[in-house]
Amino acid sequence: MTIRSCWRQRDCAWGRFLRDCGGATSVEYGLIAVLVAVGMLAGLKALGAGNSSSWSSTSNRITEAMKDRAP
Repeated sequence: MTIRSCWRQRDCAWGRFLRDCGGATSVEYGLIAVLVAVGMLAGLKALGAGNSSSWSSTSNRITEAMKDRAP
C-alpha cells in the first residue's frame, strides 16, 4: 500500500462521512429533547418559587393567628 492510496482511502472515507445524513434525525431528536428538558426545568423553577411564596404566606398567617389566640 502506497502513501498515495492511503490518502485516497482517507479522502474517500471522509467524503462518505460528510455525505452521510443518517444520524441527522437522531441529532435533531436529541436537540428537541434538550429543549423540552430546559423548558420543563424553567417551568418547575417558576412553579417552585411561586409555591414557596404561597407556603411562606400561609405559614405567616397561621403564626399570626396563633399569636392572636395565645392566652
